[in-house]
Amino acid sequence: ERMEVEHRGSKDSMGNGDLDDNNVGKFKEILMAEESYVDLTQLRELSRGGIPNTVRSQVWKLLLGIMPTSEGKGEMNGQELKLYQKLEFFAPSLKLVALHLNEYIKRNPSLSEILIDAGIDQIVCTYLYSRPNIEYRPGLVHMLCVCASTLKTKADIAAVFSRIVDLSGGTIQSIGKRMSSFLALLRRFRPSLANLFDNEAISPNTWALQWLQNLFAGSLPLGCTLRAWDAYLCEDKGWELHKYVCLAVLEMCEEDLQGLDKEELCGFLRHMPTLDMDIAISRAKNIRNLDVAPGISQQVRKAIARQQGKEEKQRRRNYQHHGQGQRNLEQPALVQRLSNTSSAATLPASSPRMLLVDSKMS
Repeated sequence: ERMEVEHRGSKDSMGNGDLDDNNVGKFKEILMAEESYVDLTQLRELSRGGIPNTVRSQVWKLLLGIMPTSEGKGEMNGQELKLYQKLEFFAPSLKLVALHLNEYIKRNPSLSEILIDAGIDQIVCTYLYSRPNIEYRPGLVHMLCVCASTLKTKADIAAVFSRIVDLSGGTIQSIGKRMSSFLALLRRFRPSLANLFDNEAISPNTWALQWLQNLFAGSLPLGCTLRAWDAYLCEDKGWELHKYVCLAVLEMCEEDLQGLDKEELCGFLRHMPTLDMDIAISRAKNIRNLDVAPGISQQVRKAIARQQGKEEKQRRRNYQHHGQGQRNLEQPALVQRLSNTSSAATLPASSPRMLLVDSKMS
């Protein structure tokens, strides 16, 4: 049956477990429609709170504009396989793929069988051959492993991987612009962390480059990465949200980061701990709206920061009490509440009252 999509990842990270049965039923109700009549607007809206493991494969393909493939199309087609067999000059890359795949499997041993059978080396070589402007990097293997943890066939893995890398911008020119933008955000919103990295002489090329290029693949636990990708896929211009999620992740870990020396900092940033990505995504959207709303006053910024701190403490208490994080907390009335308590002169007349919430974006 269409809905019998087995979960191919682990459930040891926040954001990677199935949602409640009622929410899963809503996804299935949408997906049971004929492919040509699936309501993508409704699907995106439902996906904002996270996509259940049991339907993630099909939802990702629909959100990326890839029609679900049949079981009979699961292998690489004859042309792709013939091309792969001729790529003798990719032999050095094949050795690197095997090395980086083994490293990923050591950190995710439960995925060993799935990743070995996924044809990672074939997909990487075929992708690089078809896109000569993209150079090999370990992150391509890590991103493929994320896709393979969710998708069932080689054809689906290759199609989703290629689409995500292309849409997120994998060229050197693109990553340079994203790196500059992210570092500017870091200095603007978290100067204390920017100063820490400067004082410890930690180059952003040792961590931020991997975060931005690989969309957390290999840097965050698998479940956290899946939850972040869910958010990017259901947002308008969702890949642009990634730099704000990177900043939100740093904010959540700032207290831990401030107490580490250089070597410990580098290790922490390369392999981050499990985080509640619902909180990270919520805070990222708040930062994004602050970034694109130049009319907001410093007074309101400080009030927003205080309110965020209070609500995050409440989430943590709820998580500790109930044993699981609360989902889909988007703080829908935060700026409205703050605006109502501040004077009308606080914001310019042309500035919007609702800065953190857009019913189409949050």
